[in-house]
Amino acid sequence: MVQSIKEVPELLMYWDFERNKLDIELTKATSVQYAHWLCSHCSYSWEARINDVFKTCRRRKQFCPCCKMGKVFKKDKNSILAMFPDLIRYLDFHHEDIDTIKEKLSKEKFNSKRVFQFKCPTCQVIWRGAAMNPKLLHSEEGELFHIDCNEWSYHYFYHEVYPNLTKIYHDELNQKEFKNLKLNENVTLHHHWKCDTCQHEFELSIDRLFARIKRTGYYCTECHASFNKPITEQMMTPPLSFLHSQHLNEWSAENEIAECQVDTLSNIDVRWNCTNCEGTYSCKVLDKDNHSCPYC
Repeated sequence: MVQSIKEVPELLMYWDFERNKLDIELTKATSVQYAHWLCSHCSYSWEARINDVFKTCRRRKQFCPCCKMGKVFKKDKNSILAMFPDLIRYLDFHHEDIDTIKEKLSKEKFNSKRVFQFKCPTCQVIWRGAAMNPKLLHSEEGELFHIDCNEWSYHYFYHEVYPNLTKIYHDELNQKEFKNLKLNENVTLHHHWKCDTCQHEFELSIDRLFARIKRTGYYCTECHASFNKPITEQMMTPPLSFLHSQHLNEWSAENEIAECQVDTLSNIDVRWNCTNCEGTYSCKVLDKDNHSCPYC
């Protein structure tokens, strides 16, 4: 038996009750009459035959030509910038142009195949892909998450995870105060830093600052200052617990400092107990990710 429009919830979802004069109880879903349709999500309205829309809704429940299927381009409704404003946090501006990126994103539909270079602000993994790609999860609120990485950790603050950076982050020159900086901040854009030892000021992106520290041990190229002293401020939670909780399982009781006094940028030798062979060995905290137990 042919259904009426009233009997098809997917049609009712887009039915424009204000503009349509047809009776939804008497009009069949297979009618060749034209009707008005309205998307409640993006407010896009269009006119189409009822039977054509019915065929589409049998294939997919959400079928707005603008924000769901991307068949029609409306810059302010379904461009990449309009649909995914958070995407800028994940773009790698060592390769993309920060000065023109918003214009580019506003000219492409959200399902465009245009390839961009991405860098996760939390784990700093690099990949290439379109705005709609399997590595990113798009929430209804427009937020983006790197799947299997920062679905939860994106809202952590830098001062919780990397308290050492408090010493050199230049609050006066940066757009955001350090206390407000979260782990979803783009890591490829320049920030202002000031050495707490020699007062040398420099600009560097977070990812390249981290790479310098991991490579050389120091953050200042003038005096080679490093985070070689225990963190003195009171930490509610050990900084290592946020992204590297496995390291806490190996923390040795022989250490003279507490877990709360280091983060992954600390240039400090500490003792670790291997959970596999129970051997004890020394290793700097900043090298721990790339340093395995020498005994097993």
